[in-house]
Amino acid sequence: MICDDLRTTNELMDAALANHLAGRYGSARSFYTQVLAREPDNAVAHMNLGTVLLTLGEFEAGWREFSWRRRLQSNQLPVWDGTQLDGKGLLVRGEQGAGDNIQFMRYLPMVSAMGGQVSALTLPGMKRLFSSMSESATILEPGDQASELHVEIPIMDLPGVLGTTSDTIPAPIPYLRAEPELAENWRLRLGPAEGLRVGLCWQGNSDRPRDELRSVPLNRFAPLMSVPGTEWFGLQVGSGEDQVSSFNAPGSFVHLGPHLRGGPDKFINDAAVMEQLDLVISVDTSVAHLAGAMGKSVWILLAREADWRWMLERQDTPWYPTARLFRQTVSGDWEVPISEMTSALATEVNRRHQAINPH
Repeated sequence: MICDDLRTTNELMDAALANHLAGRYGSARSFYTQVLAREPDNAVAHMNLGTVLLTLGEFEAGWREFSWRRRLQSNQLPVWDGTQLDGKGLLVRGEQGAGDNIQFMRYLPMVSAMGGQVSALTLPGMKRLFSSMSESATILEPGDQASELHVEIPIMDLPGVLGTTSDTIPAPIPYLRAEPELAENWRLRLGPAEGLRVGLCWQGNSDRPRDELRSVPLNRFAPLMSVPGTEWFGLQVGSGEDQVSSFNAPGSFVHLGPHLRGGPDKFINDAAVMEQLDLVISVDTSVAHLAGAMGKSVWILLAREADWRWMLERQDTPWYPTARLFRQTVSGDWEVPISEMTSALATEVNRRHQAINPH
């Protein structure tokens, strides 16, 4: 075994990454710390150490380390430090994936209360989804013109500058809402419910690294669909939709994917459909975040090496009070969490039936 002080920095970084990806967070933390002892300005090591610390629930240090990713971004304005804005124009800059933006838009009311003129630049196609938050900020997407700006901040740095701990995550659920007219259109389109209505999203973005770890083949959900008294709707769009044609659903299953994103505005139909559902079941992707932000009951399937935001071992999450987490106990093995979810679903159907028919 090579002593750590005889390893090259690259070898230490490789060891840190290997342990991090394998979910050995204590070892990963140690190796990242050793890298930073040699290279104090290594932004990737700082950022990755931040995600380890956030996974472990060490938020103060975690947000500080995670903010080093700014060194890998191009800021055009001074970065806001979280102090009172005193009328200044602030740009909250969206970043990373759709789920990240949905998760952290919750901070806009807190930012607005700091006394500035807040503009939030989100990802292409997501402006309309966030229009219900326009009282807190001017919602922009690429190509829109902003008013006078003085400072900016990446959206995922808001928890750090606002001093968020695991106990103080703002969760004013719901903070996203479906458009009433669209929701009514989908209510009429789906017709009367014939059981507990469940929406299902089984795959994330296949372009994302390690997507195969978080995505679940559609056919693995057959036991869930076999639970009597359930009615299923596919919410998958893009990657993973090709599985529908060969899937022999054991119960009621209607795939809605082709009807959800027919125009430039993303997620507005997803939100309108969710208003008609009793439960959303999803892998760790943007659909889960949208359901959580809308205050819908959402069950999220997580790989053993889950993303940092879900922390460790918890079956709940302070980010979304209406969410329930079902975790792998063995890497790559979905049998246990899906079995647990199937039992939980049967219990939920029975509870609902007794509530409707108490005698």
